[in-house]
Amino acid sequence: LDFVPDGVKRISYAASIGFNYIPDELKDTYKKYVSRLDSVSVREDAGVKLLAECCGIDAENVLDPTFLVDRSTWENLATETPGEEDFIFCYFLNSDHRYKSAVTAAAEQIGCRIVGVSADGKDAGWLELNNDITPEEFLERIKKARVIFTDSFHGTALSLIMNREFYVFERFESSDPVNQNSRIYSVLKKAGLSDRIISVNGNADLSQKIDYNRTNRLIEAERQKSAAFLKKALGDSNDD
Repeated sequence: LDFVPDGVKRISYAASIGFNYIPDELKDTYKKYVSRLDSVSVREDAGVKLLAECCGIDAENVLDPTFLVDRSTWENLATETPGEEDFIFCYFLNSDHRYKSAVTAAAEQIGCRIVGVSADGKDAGWLELNNDITPEEFLERIKKARVIFTDSFHGTALSLIMNREFYVFERFESSDPVNQNSRIYSVLKKAGLSDRIISVNGNADLSQKIDYNRTNRLIEAERQKSAAFLKKALGDSNDD
């Protein structure tokens, strides 16, 4: 927000650094510009730690904005297509992945077809690609899927919000400097579901169902914390 004049309130809500470190040559730049913000929040634990250690900036960890509206809002946006209910849905952003074995094993176990959105067009050889669907159709796939496999933060978030059974692949290697896995680790930790991460060489344990009574309570507590951050940052004394 370097274009915003002094005296105007600046707030960062659920920003994501997207790296597992801040390069030495950029630390002063981060500190200079982030320090101009009146309130700073990020969506991952690693971001809080990086800003504190590298820039001396105190940031709060909050939920992504997708969580600030309730489940019914997202479900009401989804289209309704009769007869489209018995499938596994995949949402993959990594075009160079090795997820096929785990997903096809799950499909064989529960006896249903596989549909998905994928950055790798070659996946059309083993799943029904839905890359041209609308946002509303995308939400319908999340809403109706028997199981969801994803390597996406928002694929994970929407699965949580809609109370679906899901599993998450790590899109980045831990050694990758542009490693965005931390945002997924953080939201799964908040939801008490860190065990939903599976390795590309592992298989999903479909017998382990998510206790959404517990998970929803955990997420609701985090939602309240996130809303409180926004109210305080905006100077809003209204509790509504």
